[in-house]
Amino acid sequence: MAALVSRHTVSRQFEYSYIHVRPRDPSNQRYALFLHGWPSSAHEWHHQIKHFSELGFGVIAPDCLGYGGTSCPAEVEHYRMKAIAQDIIDILDHENIGQVHGIGHDFGCYLLGRLGVYFPERFVTFSFLGLSYRPPGAFFDVDAVNKMTADRFGYSFFGYMKWFNEAPDVGKLLDKHHESIESLIYAADPELWKTHLGPVGALEEWLKSGSRTKVAAYLTESDRSIRAKAFANDSGYGPTLNWYKAHLRNINYPDEKDIPEEKKILHQPILLITFARDFIGIPEMQAPAMAGYAPNLIVKMLDTAHWVQLEVPDEVNALLQSHILSV
Repeated sequence: MAALVSRHTVSRQFEYSYIHVRPRDPSNQRYALFLHGWPSSAHEWHHQIKHFSELGFGVIAPDCLGYGGTSCPAEVEHYRMKAIAQDIIDILDHENIGQVHGIGHDFGCYLLGRLGVYFPERFVTFSFLGLSYRPPGAFFDVDAVNKMTADRFGYSFFGYMKWFNEAPDVGKLLDKHHESIESLIYAADPELWKTHLGPVGALEEWLKSGSRTKVAAYLTESDRSIRAKAFANDSGYGPTLNWYKAHLRNINYPDEKDIPEEKKILHQPILLITFARDFIGIPEMQAPAMAGYAPNLIVKMLDTAHWVQLEVPDEVNALLQSHILSV
């Protein structure tokens, strides 16, 4: 069935744009929910949307808050994970969708994990691509993490996050240098992230010097055109950075600090796919973060960089299909 772009105004009065494919068999309401990360959109699940719709699944893939055709509020307080999780549930309720198989990538994993905590009854399985489930309630200190990763791996991981959070007008600079940031984020050489994304100050220098590098072959001209349109709205990159600002400013902490330990455990079957050549989402740091909170965990590692759903879609689809159909 052809994918359709739907729109719905959620209870917070933000309008969401989302790809919606209905199940082939109305009597078998199997749905997959796909949640993207930064800087992305629902489109980057297009290989998975095609695959699962051809299997007869229904699919929901939103442009997340701040992205593409969805509302792009400028204020960081609108990006609380509990509130965004409720937005997604509002969409499912609007479409009369009960339970789903949840799949997240990058920051979409963070949202998926919070959906699992706040609305566990709505999920049959979880699949985390690249980043593991992180139990709620931890206070995030980006400087401490940057020091720890520099000491352990030889370079800081989250210098770009620190810059996004602290510097004014980063969004405008990203808008101005769209091709520069795109070439780094989707670089043919993923090791560039060690020197030009993770270290403090590195991304700012990359952009202001107008640097570019070869883009990976998996990002087609069609993909690049759709990405350009998604970030060519009046808001551009700016609102998308609020996901990082909310995380670094710990605005989720008041919602999460009193969640009981037993509520942090995800009991559903969980698939974690890590990427051997992701030099920010280091594989060895993912599964240990879930210890004690994911009793039904399967871990697979693929020899890819960060954008696994684009780089090796057939392998990803096979792993997701096997996991989902095992239930």
